[in-house]
Parts: sequence; C-alpha cells; structure tokens
Amino acid sequence: MKTAPDPLQNPRFADLLATLRAQPPPSPSPDFTRQTLARARQAEIRHMPWLLRVARLAASIAILLGLGLWFTQRPPALNTQPTAIAIVMASQRPDGSWPAAAPASHSRYDTSVTALALLALMKMDGPLPGDYTAAIHDGINHLVRQQDAQGRFTSQFSGVNFTQYLATMAIRAAAARPDAEASWIEASRRADAIPDNSRQMAKLNQNLAHPAAFPPNWLEAGGPVTRAALDLLVR
Repeated sequence: MKTAPDPLQNPRFADLLATLRAQPPPSPSPDFTRQTLARARQAEIRHMPWLLRVARLAASIAILLGLGLWFTQRPPALNTQPTAIAIVMASQRPDGSWPAAAPASHSRYDTSVTALALLALMKMDGPLPGDYTAAIHDGINHLVRQQDAQGRFTSQFSGVNFTQYLATMAIRAAAARPDAEASWIEASRRADAIPDNSRQMAKLNQNLAHPAAFPPNWLEAGGPVTRAALDLLVR
C-alpha cells in the first residue's frame, strides 16, 4: 500500500509553517473563566424546570421575610454601663466604708463619701427591688466607729464641717429607721450636740438638692461613688 506524502514536509509550506511557529502562544482572556461560568449559569437557568425556579424564589422570599422579622423584633442591645446603684453597691469595702478617689491623700474624704453613699442607699431602700439592709448596717456601724466621744466624725481639715454634717445626716436617718440599733440612736444624739456651721450647711444642702452645683474639686476627690450617690439622691 502506497503511503501518502506528509504535507508538512512539502517545501511549498515551509514559509507558512515558519511564520506560524514564530507566533507567541495564545493566552486566555482574564475574564475567560468568569464569562464561561456566567454563560453556563444562564444556560442552566434557561433549561431549569419552572417548578424548581418557583421553589428557589419562594425560599429567597422566606429568607428575606425572616431577616425583616428578626430586625423588627430582636431584643434591644444590653446597656453595658454600670448603673449608679451598682457602682455604690460594688464599691463598699469589707469594713463597711466607701472610698474616696485616689490618691491616698483623698482618704480624709472617706467618711464624707461613706455618709453620702448611705444617704443614697437609705433613700433607695424599698422603692428599688433588692435588699440593701446589710450594706446599710455595715456602713452605719462603720460611721459609729469613726465618731469620737464628743460626737465628731473627723479630725480637723478643710472639709471638716461638710464631713460632720453629712455623717450626722446619715446617722440621724439611720436612727429613725425601724431596724435602728441602740448604738445608732446614741451616735445620733452625740452628733446632734455638735453645733452646725449654718452658712456652710446651707451651701451643702443646696448642693445636695442640685448635684450639678457641686464644686468640681469635691467631685474629683469623691470619685465615682460620690457621683453615683448624688445621681441616686436626686431621683
């Protein structure tokens, strides 16, 4: 059997073959894959049974309706900021007192801050859910231990009159409670024997009624407990 000649070996095609071999290899378009998949998807949709199309549409609508219901009925975001009452309750020390702000030089205001926290708790004890009796008892007993035989609650410093007045108010309120201990009543009697500085006390009473008028240095020294107690007192 006679074999047909190979056309690639024909001299007439030599120039054509050389030209073709010199061409760079073809590279696919960057969008080739995306376009090919898109065309395949369109072809799939065109040939998709109509019942399957309806089912997919219904599922999409159900998902959208579910998302809408979740957004309209989801619970409100929780407030992560501590409440004033939580700050006061969490700040009480094991000895029953409440601290003033750092640094340690402000510790002379501890009695004032303790009295202010107690006044706030005794006001809230009852109207708010929860029992603050233990915190109140511990705090008042601490104040009683700070009082000397003459009825004074603090040594001499620039805020002595404010401290004396606040502690007296707290002891007096505690002595009027149904669960008052005998030591509270006696401490109230001793504190009432100390004369008030009427001018300073009038100023303090005004500040208690309008906490925004509290001197900035007082708030700075008293710290978070003072701010929280004042917030409770004006409610």
